[in-house]
Amino acid sequence: MSLRWKIILALLAVTLTSLAVTVRVASDTARGVLLRDRQSRALATAAFFAGSLADPVARGDRERLANQMAALRLQELGRLLALDEAGFVLADTAAGTDASLVGHRLQHVEIVSALEGVPRAGVRRLPDGRYAMYAAAPVRGAGDRVVGAVVLSTDVTDVFAAVDQIRRRMVRLGALIALGAGTVAYLFGAYLAAPLRELARAAGRIARGRFDERVPARGGDELAQLARAFNDMAAHLARIDESRRDFIASASHELRTPVAALKTLTDALIHDPDATLEDYREFLRDIDDQVDRLARLTASLLTLARLDREKETVDLRPVPLAELVTTVVGWLEPEARRLGNRFLVEGRGNPQVLVDRTKMERALTNLLENAMKYGGPGVVRVIFGEQAGFDAEAAGRALVAELVRGDEPAAGAPGAPAAPGAQGVPAAPGAPEGPGAPGGPGRDVTAGAGEGGPGPDGGPGAGAAAEAAAAAGGPAPGQTAEESPVREGPGGPRTEPRSGAEGTGPAGAGLPAEPPPDGELAEPPAEPAYRLVGDDDAVRRSPRVAWVWVLDRGPGIPAAELPHLFERFYRVDRVRARGGDVAGAGLGLSIVREILRLHDGVVAVASQVGKGSIFALYWPVTEWPLSGGGAAAEAQRPAGGGAAAG
Repeated sequence: MSLRWKIILALLAVTLTSLAVTVRVASDTARGVLLRDRQSRALATAAFFAGSLADPVARGDRERLANQMAALRLQELGRLLALDEAGFVLADTAAGTDASLVGHRLQHVEIVSALEGVPRAGVRRLPDGRYAMYAAAPVRGAGDRVVGAVVLSTDVTDVFAAVDQIRRRMVRLGALIALGAGTVAYLFGAYLAAPLRELARAAGRIARGRFDERVPARGGDELAQLARAFNDMAAHLARIDESRRDFIASASHELRTPVAALKTLTDALIHDPDATLEDYREFLRDIDDQVDRLARLTASLLTLARLDREKETVDLRPVPLAELVTTVVGWLEPEARRLGNRFLVEGRGNPQVLVDRTKMERALTNLLENAMKYGGPGVVRVIFGEQAGFDAEAAGRALVAELVRGDEPAAGAPGAPAAPGAQGVPAAPGAPEGPGAPGGPGRDVTAGAGEGGPGPDGGPGAGAAAEAAAAAGGPAPGQTAEESPVREGPGGPRTEPRSGAEGTGPAGAGLPAEPPPDGELAEPPAEPAYRLVGDDDAVRRSPRVAWVWVLDRGPGIPAAELPHLFERFYRVDRVRARGGDVAGAGLGLSIVREILRLHDGVVAVASQVGKGSIFALYWPVTEWPLSGGGAAAEAQRPAGGGAAAG
């Protein structure tokens, strides 16, 4: 059955039911009003006759009763009966006819009530279909004793006839109303069904792959809201389909590139009879590089596939945030040294976080590798801590402020998140404090060595070497000539790149180091842009939020690129990356986004062309018992199901 007919039948059912109830209530009310009027008059008349006939009734004088009742001429009023105290009929105005009840004993409720001294009236339906009203009144003798009763029977068929006539008129009027309601329902059903039919046709076309299908949305009612929601869904499906096609095309291209290179190299080896042993070694090194590239791409695709599974679980374990960060920094030290980078780790609190350590280490690794590849040589700052609550706009302001202010450590910089221990933010239990703490403020981490601790070869750590070099007035070990010496800052000794001519980042990586030629105006720097990716509902509801920022002083990312930065296979610039795999596969940031989603977290990025970029991870801090064996326990929860309780 179509929606139109459902609406018509529903409206008709409501209309007819309402009319039936109205007719019934109105007819019963009218009948009751008319009968009560007749009843009051009949009882008054019966009481009058009871007083007039009291003496002959008390004496039981039948003849006298008959004469007096005959003289009353009651043909227009009805039929009158006089009864003794036992209920026997003494006189009847219908005497002499077949209907005479003289000598009969009557026990109607009205008569019984009157003989008990209480007047009463009632309506009865006669065998011939007419209606009669019996009004009985007591006859009182000496001493106010009830000696009999008088019953007045009147015809009230006209009352029922009048009520029936009213009912018939209301039914005819109701039929007209129902017809009008049906017409309105038909038109209204057509009005509702038309856009719904259009929605159904559009849904069918979308099911056949036509994702450009849209439906008109007019007005602000629920149908218009449904149409707009449908159009949004269609646009989302179109984006998903486009992403799927792009993913397949990009994956095919990325897989084909190393395979084609392998094919070229092996063909050259097979068909070159004059190849020397050194040629074979060079070709095999190239083949090994392509196999590594293919393995990395395959591993990234498999990682994304696992993260996309709805039943993916996270193995939550407690770990200090400083330990998590410094572990990843230590892993990447050799690559950082090769590319001319050094890590500056700043801790603004060290909460005990509950994370899937393997996955979170992968996310941090991807961010740091991204900063090294695209940020140019120099310092990569890694800042971590916790704050009370989360607000997307405040987070954006804090990231932009950190990005544009330069590389001076400033835990209290405007817009910076509140550090644990500040007003309203409790310090993490057992968190180390002071400049010497792991991940403490201003800690300069080079090659993953702790400040003042042993280096990877057993000698002095990078922090101690930096201090010694600073005291001698020379560059720290591993420091290029473009870097400034170690100097004391608010958080302790630190190393940072020397800023360019405009003071916006490493020379050559940001604005030009020399002023423009005479007569030319320098292009004004772009404004910083900010983008948050992911559902921040869980983070906003969490009283404590852990965060990690990774800041580089590379060329920055144009604002138009930020909305697509975390899409799979998306790369801002294929030629800006450094070292080995020129531009990667464009999957690293997608993996970061999915890992944070599994931890109910979000990813954010702020960037300014000529200033650099800062990537941020935010996720809820889950309370964990630090005593009683809690640290050794294992917690697992389904992905996206909220933070597991400790």
